[in-house]
Amino acid sequence: MYLKLRALQRQSYTHYFYQATVGAGLPITSTLRGLPETGDKILRIEGIFKICPTCLLTQGKGKRNFSQVVSEAKQAGDTEPDPRDDLSGTDVARK
Repeated sequence: MYLKLRALQRQSYTHYFYQATVGAGLPITSTLRGLPETGDKILRIEGIFKICPTCLLTQGKGKRNFSQVVSEAKQAGDTEPDPRDDLSGTDVARK
């Protein structure tokens, strides 16, 4: 689908923009593209790809049951509708 869109864009002399964000909504695609253009080398990319599991694992550490922390986070809207998607990494893989 992407290649078809790019072909249509070239044929019609129009612009096609896209971007992905990470963390606090920081743009990543243009940053990764721009670094080599400015002479920088990307040696590796590391990070926490979804903050929710990290928060769940650290909140109430030793004070509350993990299931209670997950339930509260779900009620607050801090997790996916099915928190297992956050905890298993399914949500990150999907995005």
